[in-house]
Amino acid sequence: KDSTSIANWALDGAKKCYQKGYMAGDHNKKFNPTGNLTRAEAVKIIESILSGEKRTKNDVTIQAENQVLSDMLYTGNVVISAGNTGNTVTLTNCRILGTLQVNGGGAVLLNNTGVNNLAMNNTATEMNVTAKGDSPVNHALVSYGCTLEESGVTGPGLPKVTLSGTGVKSKDVKLFGAFTTVTLANEASLKLGLGSIETLKIEAGGKGSKIDLASGTTVAVADISGASNFTGKGVIAKAYLRVSGSTFETAPLSIDGQNGLVPTMTPAHGSSNAAVNTDIKLTFGEALRNTSGGSLTTSY
Repeated sequence: KDSTSIANWALDGAKKCYQKGYMAGDHNKKFNPTGNLTRAEAVKIIESILSGEKRTKNDVTIQAENQVLSDMLYTGNVVISAGNTGNTVTLTNCRILGTLQVNGGGAVLLNNTGVNNLAMNNTATEMNVTAKGDSPVNHALVSYGCTLEESGVTGPGLPKVTLSGTGVKSKDVKLFGAFTTVTLANEASLKLGLGSIETLKIEAGGKGSKIDLASGTTVAVADISGASNFTGKGVIAKAYLRVSGSTFETAPLSIDGQNGLVPTMTPAHGSSNAAVNTDIKLTFGEALRNTSGGSLTTSY
């Protein structure tokens, strides 16, 4: 009766709990979303979930090809074995509270399946993971080239992706969808084929990365601490250049050189009492370098 009082971020979850009978509200059929939950109410909800869900506490290893898992709550890890060379592993209406470790296989389809952590560790083939429907993946850690795709997702999908390790340098990591944060912790080859990235973070260890932004794709903010090479017709709305040396096929709409790249001007900008023959001095917080890498120290 008071569904309009439930915050937007919690509404879908509340509806699912109600539909499954885990939460029915008080004697007036109200959820009272801004009220306090008693210990008795909390115990009742937890007991209802535990008794109403099929669940397994042990880690599960998938070795068979073209495996289909459905309607299960996994409180541990689900591992796709390196020996699995089949086409597709499908998970439907599942929840994985641990980590989905992709060590083998050809493709993974998440259909209305939530995953706490996704670890892409397949060194043999380039995996394709597709999230459909209500399939939130809290964090995807990518160690080797693969494709991550959102297809008709109704929730956050794959909001946080981190590229780490030596395997992301030689093989492309391809993204299709709307991503909140993508972090390059090491040198990587990243291709945004479709969609957007809210924040693209290139850490110092990501120096030398190659980022290709297909036409029509967008990056709201590129936070660059490791000089990288950007290609493609995609648009970067704002780039924070914390180091020098990055190149862009398509110039960002706005560039902010922070942490020493923005000079201090003497006399200050807007000064009205400076003599016409006063030298203008620009002071940078780090050395400027020529194309050969040498420091520029001469005054002009």
